[in-house]
Amino acid sequence: MKKILKKAFKNVLKIFFIFPIKKNRIFFMSFNGKKVGFDSKAFLDWLNENNHTKDFEICWGVFSKKVADELSKSSGYNIKFIKLKSIKGIYYMITSGILIYNINPPSYIPFRKKQVLVNTWHSISYKKCGKYVAGYDKEQFNTTTCFLSHSEKYTEWVIKESFEFKGDILNCGVPRNDIFFSDKRYKISEIVRKKLNVENKKILLYAPTFRGNFEISKSFIDVKRIKNALEARFGNQWVILYRLHPMININSIDINEKCINVSQYPDMQELLCASDFLISDYSGSMWDFSLMKKPVFIYADDIDNYENSRGMYLPCEKLPFPLAKNNDELVDNILNFNEEKYIEKLKDYFQYMGCFENGTACEHVYNYILKKTGDK
Repeated sequence: MKKILKKAFKNVLKIFFIFPIKKNRIFFMSFNGKKVGFDSKAFLDWLNENNHTKDFEICWGVFSKKVADELSKSSGYNIKFIKLKSIKGIYYMITSGILIYNINPPSYIPFRKKQVLVNTWHSISYKKCGKYVAGYDKEQFNTTTCFLSHSEKYTEWVIKESFEFKGDILNCGVPRNDIFFSDKRYKISEIVRKKLNVENKKILLYAPTFRGNFEISKSFIDVKRIKNALEARFGNQWVILYRLHPMININSIDINEKCINVSQYPDMQELLCASDFLISDYSGSMWDFSLMKKPVFIYADDIDNYENSRGMYLPCEKLPFPLAKNNDELVDNILNFNEEKYIEKLKDYFQYMGCFENGTACEHVYNYILKKTGDK
């Protein structure tokens, strides 16, 4: 019944086809309008830095005024903000020549063949996704014109096999990761550190992913022991930031030790630029962060249950990041960390994955858009 109603609504919305497609209008979305940063923001920044924004009408789909205010504050660009769940939102999605997003757009929107829909996705996905997750809709994935790929294995395992995608694939990495190959990341690091008032300290970022019914509050790292281990092994003063997945209830975490909650910080890539170490579990942020050759540690005390229930494209044991199933192992991994061996493992890992990331994703996306819209 639900599918029938959706199809009927989709057909009704085709009335908007009376309006022509504006090929130079770019409609950005990030996490269905609920977030500011990631690939859309990175690509918009690149357009501005290269004097290309003048060639486009820039629109951004937002879930609320709060998101619009955050983006206005962080960018200063002349952007037209469109509330997604509105008639106006539907109109702009159906008439924009180019759409760029990191989560599938609403399935009830009847997109047209001449529109260019670029899906950057929001993670390299160590854990299985697409057809392996409840609610998977093959048609929704194949609405996209083009997916961006991080690596050969990602193309094979995720885009082609899990998403069952048949369209164009750009093997170029993703816009949000271009910053890691640029000297701008050092300036961003300075800005973030100043905002957080930690200019003269080393930073560890703890960023666990969403794990369904798993209770992160029972698995939080031992902040005091980890901080002591970092200072014993590497010297300097350390501060620990933690950033929880948006679907985790932040208020449910009881942390007695002093650390900084950056769960509401708008741009994850900026936090990665500023951080010296990362601890995560199954998050794609590990891939992003390791592109800077910085140390990543895995802390996953539910790994056996998680891998059996959710499934992984590559077991954590085969990743180049030191794995710990409890705080004792995590402390040992920090105290015994060997940077030279870690860099060698990273090199082998990127070669095995067939890494495409090299800091040119924005340029590739721009050229693809020009080609598809007939401007090149």
